[in-house]
Amino acid sequence: MLPTTLSALPILAVALLLLLEESSGAGGSQYQLTQIRRPKPPILKSGPECPTPYFPNGVAKARQRNKMIRYTCSSGFYLVGNMYSMCEKGRWDAPVPICIKAGCADLETVENGQLSYEYGRAAVMLFCSTGYQIAGSSKAYCNGTHWDRPLGSCRETGIAVQTSCDFEVMDYCGWTNEATHDFDWKRSDGVVSPKALKTGPKYDHTTMVPLAGHFLMVDSAVQLTNETARLLSPLYPANYSQSACFQFFYH
Repeated sequence: MLPTTLSALPILAVALLLLLEESSGAGGSQYQLTQIRRPKPPILKSGPECPTPYFPNGVAKARQRNKMIRYTCSSGFYLVGNMYSMCEKGRWDAPVPICIKAGCADLETVENGQLSYEYGRAAVMLFCSTGYQIAGSSKAYCNGTHWDRPLGSCRETGIAVQTSCDFEVMDYCGWTNEATHDFDWKRSDGVVSPKALKTGPKYDHTTMVPLAGHFLMVDSAVQLTNETARLLSPLYPANYSQSACFQFFYH
């Protein structure tokens, strides 16, 4: 089944002026001016700083006293990955994105595989035929002149492509996240991110029992409008389409 489904606080020194009646008499009252100071609050120490990321063909601008960073590509380049990242315990919570641009020569064909180009041939993904699996990288990106990495090869396994999946294995049964979209489909057992609005299902359609099975989901609550998450199937032989169809369960 294929479900889709401190900054530091300002230090305040507050003086409270009180007029205290000291004495009174026929001639009138006398007052004493007294100053009372509140104790200073403790200084909040920030956590460990995150290192400055290497981000070619773009600008990585720190915000919120280096607790957040925004990535912007140079003119003519397209951003692949997250535009924002937060610093948590000395580490950025998302991988550094890539700035891609068309202009690279087409790659050589891969035996027992198929290449799929995206964004004006600025990105490429490798898919292997049934009975084969990818050994090495499944994707590569162009910086305008050169590909950033070599593609892998298709290694024979003798195992036919799966026609059903309950997502109880980590490899998604051959399904993959598209290389240039904005965010990923993720495997879940019903426990969603604390940042989410908890709109995901509590169980999958295989077991119908909370936390007993897995499914794939996207958490759109923390994404921006018009951002996409694409899940791509493995290569299926043409004859598989005879008297067959895909069935998805939606939440």
